[in-house]
Amino acid sequence: MRRLSTLGVAAVISLAACKGEVVPLGGPVNVDTTSETSASGIVVPTGTLAHSGKVDLLLMIDNSASMGDKQELLRRSIPDLVRRLVTPNCVDDAGRVLGRSEAGACATGSLEYAPVTDLHVGVLTSSLGGRGGDVCPESNPQNDDRAHLVTRTASGGTVANAASGFLAFGPGGIVDPQVLEDDIAALVSGVGTSGCGLEAQLESWYRFLVEPDPYRTIVGPGASPELALVGTDGTVLKQRHDFLRPDSLLSLIVLTDEDDSGADPLAAHGNGWAFTNKNFPGSTTFRGGAEQGTTAARGTSACATQPLSDACTSCGFKEMCDLGTAPQGVPCDVVTSDPICVAGAYYGPADDELNVRFFQMRRRFGVDPQFPLKRYVHGLLSAKVPDRFTDHDAEGRYVAAHTCDNPIYAAALPELPTDELCHLPSGPRSQRLVVVTVIAGAPPELVHPNMMPADWTALLGQDPEAYDFAGIDPHMVQSIEPRPDLPPPSAADDADPVHGREWNTNKSDLQYACTFALETPRTCQAGQPECSCFPERLDDSPLCDPASPDVQLRAKAYPGIRPLQLARLLGDNAVAASICPPIPDAPSPAPPVAYRAAMNQLGDRMARSLLPASK
Repeated sequence: MRRLSTLGVAAVISLAACKGEVVPLGGPVNVDTTSETSASGIVVPTGTLAHSGKVDLLLMIDNSASMGDKQELLRRSIPDLVRRLVTPNCVDDAGRVLGRSEAGACATGSLEYAPVTDLHVGVLTSSLGGRGGDVCPESNPQNDDRAHLVTRTASGGTVANAASGFLAFGPGGIVDPQVLEDDIAALVSGVGTSGCGLEAQLESWYRFLVEPDPYRTIVGPGASPELALVGTDGTVLKQRHDFLRPDSLLSLIVLTDEDDSGADPLAAHGNGWAFTNKNFPGSTTFRGGAEQGTTAARGTSACATQPLSDACTSCGFKEMCDLGTAPQGVPCDVVTSDPICVAGAYYGPADDELNVRFFQMRRRFGVDPQFPLKRYVHGLLSAKVPDRFTDHDAEGRYVAAHTCDNPIYAAALPELPTDELCHLPSGPRSQRLVVVTVIAGAPPELVHPNMMPADWTALLGQDPEAYDFAGIDPHMVQSIEPRPDLPPPSAADDADPVHGREWNTNKSDLQYACTFALETPRTCQAGQPECSCFPERLDDSPLCDPASPDVQLRAKAYPGIRPLQLARLLGDNAVAASICPPIPDAPSPAPPVAYRAAMNQLGDRMARSLLPASK
């Protein structure tokens, strides 16, 4: 029987009764109503610690094919932040670093902040595998780093000082700041560009820092009739236990040149995994040939203009509706009569490339298999979060159940899968001691310190989660077609100072948010996924040298809507920056320290939560 769902209403059958072993879809939700809850649904942590002399710095670095140039820019920029942390600074009430007098004293009205002498530095990647699908196979081990801290070097070895999973600067660890800088650079270089092309930038750090019971593996749907998240990952628990202190300033940096593409395998009535699968369940429409897989189901007619309405759903449910086997909650009266579903439930051969599935998904497919952003807001700011048994209801919808204590705000963390994972003692950390930096695709001039509402609207639109993009800058519009308010594909490659111009993507790629010149042009050869320029390509990317189609002159970044929207929602707990270096006023003989401004802005924000040396 062809059908979109392999799960039905009773989606996942328990494979074991042991605690933390299998996630059933739609477990009991036990919402804690005794804690103080904010209007946003966040359970406010009870900790009052607002300053700390310890810092736990976690870098989440996109390790997909196009990231090499940006990883190098980050490698050069991190020393700026390290020097800010390990050197005494004079800081005003707003966290701005001020100068000193000739005698070395801090200016009147500022405080001297002591250097950080207890620092942890860990690195994660964006690769979490196919999330139940088969597009990032395990034959490449870097397709799934499992949200484990990575310690590899560029040559495949291990950074010696990070053998435990992370770098420790201070008592019992590294004592020389230069060694610390060199080791961080080695970790960043070792991330590599061989990871999964469907990046889980947000879910990776959530799994490491927040998820009370991180699964060990995803079973099915290919290996069994049902899909389940099985086991508990002891490595995540152990590394989290060792890395994250209850009284530290937690600083998370997210670096990515694409939008978040992490699928929730249990979304859409248990079918979220289908969007990371080469062959979409039920579809017989092949993309150019059987070896390229089949296309996804279309959304109903209402999705084009009312993507959040009940009438917007997937045409993939039509056959199940016709047979009376559709999951509970599917509006079969809409699906069976909708003209799009009747004409052809699945996209055409050239209309659904895997590479561009993850944008405006409900509008295009009728369902959105990604976790809502509230998962990540709550993960960073709420004292209570769901576990794997209570994060979905019976129809596969994500619910922000206040089931478990958030490890970020706990006084002690479990070390083993057999430890208590959900009910943890409250720790001293307040929300002030959590800072997130998002460095993502956006025109550099749109992202700056002290973003006001109008600035965020230009960057992301009025409300991207509600598909309200009113006021958005045209460079941030996600589109596979040329955007009308920007120079067309026929324009010169430098017609637009931000991204060059639009280009003919052949529906297999997105238009760029920004581009920047490579320090050294790259001659591309077949089989190099990090390259964007080949003579046999049918597009006309502005990244390539018109006189030599195999020479790449520029690097690219796509609109980073979800990561940047997360920064917007986090308010004062977040810092945002563009992954494209600022456009220089004049040519400079020295390579720019591209993210220096972002590191300085982060340093200013962190300084407000560090311990002052004097008052």
